[in-house]
Amino acid sequence: MKTDSPATSSCEPARECDDGLCLLARQAARTITDLYDLVLGPTKMRATQFILLRILAAEGPVSQKRLGMVLAVAPETMSRRLSALRSAGLITRCSGSRRRERVYALTDVGKARLKVAAPYWRRSQARMRACMSGKQWTAAHSSLRLLLTAARNAESARLPNV
Repeated sequence: MKTDSPATSSCEPARECDDGLCLLARQAARTITDLYDLVLGPTKMRATQFILLRILAAEGPVSQKRLGMVLAVAPETMSRRLSALRSAGLITRCSGSRRRERVYALTDVGKARLKVAAPYWRRSQARMRACMSGKQWTAAHSSLRLLLTAARNAESARLPNV
């Protein structure tokens, strides 16, 4: 009976990762975020900050819980991001409908910074679009929405790990 050598068996987990959806999705997300961060660089704003400010500008005051759900971000991560934006004077904490609810809104400084950063964001989008056909751009959006929905459904299924 042939058994795998230690070198062969130690590579199995690495090979399983090669075709794993998680690795590919994380590589794509980080690479795209790096591009947006690079282009946003002159504004001293990161893509994650721009997105948060953009949501607050579009929706008005939003609870921390809702922001976390929309962005698919853990509560601890959301707290750190919001704290940094608050310290920079870009957002403010408002009173929510419930006593303990944390609600945030864009400040005038945040609105001004968002306005300055918007052309850089559009430039990032244009750079990505230039590397894809219109059909590919649409397909990428559709695929990402499908992956997000599938991952949320798989997580909420709470199937046992066997």
